[in-house]
Amino acid sequence: MTVRIYRPRDPGYALPGSPRHNAMITASKAAAICGVSRWHSEYATWLEMKGLIDPEPPKDIFATGQAMELALAELWKLRHPLWRLSRTEVQYQSDELAYPAAVTPDRVASRGRARKLVEMKITRDWEEWGDVSTEGDCPVDYAVQCIFQMGVSGVHQPTDLLVMGPWFSEKIYTVEFDETIWRWIDGCCRKFWASLDADEAPELDDSTSTYRAVRALHPDITPGMEVEIPEAMAWEYGRLQVAARQTEQALRGIKAKILADMGNAQFATCNGEIIAARQPHAKAKGGVALVSKAVLDESAA
Repeated sequence: MTVRIYRPRDPGYALPGSPRHNAMITASKAAAICGVSRWHSEYATWLEMKGLIDPEPPKDIFATGQAMELALAELWKLRHPLWRLSRTEVQYQSDELAYPAAVTPDRVASRGRARKLVEMKITRDWEEWGDVSTEGDCPVDYAVQCIFQMGVSGVHQPTDLLVMGPWFSEKIYTVEFDETIWRWIDGCCRKFWASLDADEAPELDDSTSTYRAVRALHPDITPGMEVEIPEAMAWEYGRLQVAARQTEQALRGIKAKILADMGNAQFATCNGEIIAARQPHAKAKGGVALVSKAVLDESAA
């Protein structure tokens, strides 16, 4: 398979976020297309590639991650002194698959004639990253991305995925190329690409990504216009609304019990782990609110 190789300043380089890049299947899109991405759904990816909605803008942490690549590249070289590392990312493009593909690994390592791809990521929380094990199990979505990169680029040496976590903890995952998995990924991408030509959108799912995409799909509101929905759908919507209210009421009750037990304490812990905290209430003057650990982590980030 003939593959074109570009660096960021080369004329043929497809800049991420550009119309040309958005029209290609990339590693992160492949994970979404295969249904393993925790961040993006196949349905949202389909709408974006059809040009029906705008791609989601990059999050602030992505810019931080790009800045950290310089330090992580030096760290990788210290861990692998016999290998050379490219100074910048390298983009591989292929038109010989059933779809246009572009993969942009963070670095390419070389040792004589040997080549291997190197990916570098950062995370605020190992649980959020998807690996809290001591064995170092690479999250499935990132493994699929790495195998897609190896499949498109033709560089089948195991990929190194270096991740820097909280308090400078680090993990290096070795992702092996697997021909069977690559064929499965390629098959998913072929089917997806054909669905774009046929205007056959993937099925809706209950992911946050799909919900956001549907909300962005029809931003205008026609006053007075009505649409009849199936009776089963209306019944399910009503049932879930009642269940949500009951859950909200139960949650309010347990929060009241926790606050009562906490007294003037700032944190509520269980087995030494912080699960919630008391903070000044944003609206109730002189009152406090109970905030979960997940919210605390988001605020800290």
